[in-house]
Amino acid sequence: MHKTMSHLDEHSFRAVVQRLQPRQCPFAQALDEGCGHCPYSDYALLAERQIRLCRHEAHHELCFRFLKAVRVSAVLVLKLPPPSKKLTHRQALRLQCGALVALRQWLESKASVDTPVAEQVALFFRHSAERPHPFLDLIPYLVTFGERPISL
Repeated sequence: MHKTMSHLDEHSFRAVVQRLQPRQCPFAQALDEGCGHCPYSDYALLAERQIRLCRHEAHHELCFRFLKAVRVSAVLVLKLPPPSKKLTHRQALRLQCGALVALRQWLESKASVDTPVAEQVALFFRHSAERPHPFLDLIPYLVTFGERPISL
């Protein structure tokens, strides 16, 4: 899926991106940095820039819910601003990569680095459905991730 809209001014570009927001991949920055991969996430060209869009509505919803819940749980561990505040690029990258590293460690043998992100998230929801606060289970892994120096 490649669409091109050349010569948009910045305001118009941001307006188009905002309209596409519901389809943007929640893990776009992490995927771009190699922290995981997902066959449902494709690039679209917009004003000669690339944005990642999700092609699978159900997986997109799960990934969005997962990342939102991890952010709430990881505010202190990853030294993030409260969820009501916008994240910087570096903070978003730290959250997304940290969430994926923690998720893979929590899933242990149920998923590998080669398992697509959307499928890892679906596994998490299936295996933690009966836990009262499943996202708290990820905190020990996020602590480990949050403590190490990271050059993002």
